[in-house]
Amino acid sequence: MFSSSQIVDTATIVCASVDNSNTAYTQCNGLQYNGIYGAGDTSGVIGWGTTLSADWSATTFCQLFLNSTGATFQADYQYSFSAQTRFKWSIGTWSTTSGKPFTANLRCFY
Repeated sequence: MFSSSQIVDTATIVCASVDNSNTAYTQCNGLQYNGIYGAGDTSGVIGWGTTLSADWSATTFCQLFLNSTGATFQADYQYSFSAQTRFKWSIGTWSTTSGKPFTANLRCFY
């Protein structure tokens, strides 16, 4: 389950708040790495969805975090008015990119 701070793939991931009231998933609100949000969906989707960001795999992230190959995700994608620094991730590699879309909240389904 998400808490206010956790280690995922050697990095500290912080949640502004968490919701663990649903038995189907754990939710991190305001998910950030080093004070920045994850890259979002560049296809224009805003709100909750299951489209993968091209810059980080939320499915793989949830599977690693929950230690479950069956874990899935829903991400709450939002847009800022101007491009901001966003985190990128693939197993073992954390980096940054710039963009307007970002991942505001993440649900990892058990």
